[in-house]
Amino acid sequence: MATKGPKKNRFKNSVPKRRRRRAGRLKGMLRITGIFAGLVLLSGLFVFSHDFITQCHYFNAQEIEVTGNRVLSRATVLDHLKVYEGVNILSVNLRTLRRHLLAHPWVREADISREIPSSIRIHVREQQPLAMVDLGKRFLVNRDGMLFKKFEGQYKGHLPLISGLSITDFNDEGHRETGQAFAAVLKVLALGGGSESPLPNQRIARIRVDREIGLTIDIAGISGRQRRVHLGYRDYEKKYGHLTRVLAYIAGKPALAGVRTFDLKNLNFVVVNPRETGDTGREKEV
Repeated sequence: MATKGPKKNRFKNSVPKRRRRRAGRLKGMLRITGIFAGLVLLSGLFVFSHDFITQCHYFNAQEIEVTGNRVLSRATVLDHLKVYEGVNILSVNLRTLRRHLLAHPWVREADISREIPSSIRIHVREQQPLAMVDLGKRFLVNRDGMLFKKFEGQYKGHLPLISGLSITDFNDEGHRETGQAFAAVLKVLALGGGSESPLPNQRIARIRVDREIGLTIDIAGISGRQRRVHLGYRDYEKKYGHLTRVLAYIAGKPALAGVRTFDLKNLNFVVVNPRETGDTGREKEV
């Protein structure tokens, strides 16, 4: 029968192990405490540095440049942003300022940057009004066919006035298609932007929309007396060509200088009326 050997003293061997484990835990805790203290110190340093830099007079704005503005004054832009000379340029959030500037109805695009040590550059691209529309109140329409602002007399240039439309005719930032009637108006205004157009936008007083018969244009004549052109719908390029030839023909005929009304609803011929709009009398086909 085999004899058992002497038993190991487990208690004696476990004491050093426990001491080593305790020492390891202590070192770990000291390491974590050191890292935490370092982070607190670093955070405090960042806060102190941020406060020092954003309050340092060396970075105060001595120049705030505003470019691209034509309708909006420099003072209006700065008042809208609440940014003025003397502000610390590192204390302002450029992204927040840009978002705030884009919220202004006249601003289509904007870029804001800073130049160390004391300059802020603001560049705006304003809305380009194409016409004014009467919806009970008058609103400005941009070149994308969107209503962007109620007309309050701020824009001093000439704009054709559009009547006969409703709010549903206009697109909604790409979410809704432009209505057929307003699409026709946009086509006429696009043609009126050309240098050789017989109906230039600068001379269009009003575009009247009738959903049944189409567009009628009131245009100021060279003599200052208004003429009326019934365009109807469709084939505007060809109709403009016909009108150009008719106007050239009339210009060489003093007896026809009093023509005030042109009817181009039928593409095959032009009907002219030598009397004032609203008068009765013989009309002539050309």
